[in-house]
Amino acid sequence: KLREKVAHEVKANEESMIKKQKEIYDNWKLVRDQQLQKYYEELQRNARIEAIEQTKKDLEQTEESLFFFDNFNKFETEKEVKKREWRKSLPRTNWNMKNFPMNKYYKKTNAPDGERKIARWEKREQKMGPPK
Repeated sequence: KLREKVAHEVKANEESMIKKQKEIYDNWKLVRDQQLQKYYEELQRNARIEAIEQTKKDLEQTEESLFFFDNFNKFETEKEVKKREWRKSLPRTNWNMKNFPMNKYYKKTNAPDGERKIARWEKREQKMGPPK
């Protein structure tokens, strides 16, 4: 008896359920196609933007190579400015080693006659002569 009721209900609602399922699937297909189209257009747009940026870079490089000698003075001044800025970034010191606290062992010492001791490398160079 229960099987008959179930079969009767299925037959009564079968067509409407199939129709409803088809409508849901068709709507899903439309939404999916719209999203894919939107994604494709966005990819194309990004590719065009990237191509434009690449052509800009290429044009800048060719312009720089064509007008190198015209802009040579500007490049030289930029180089000098960079060099000055780099020098400013170095620590401020005059490397005055007399005032620098140092271990006695490493200080330059004078010989008994008041002259500075000759370094080993200087003695070696005197003995061997100038390089050939």
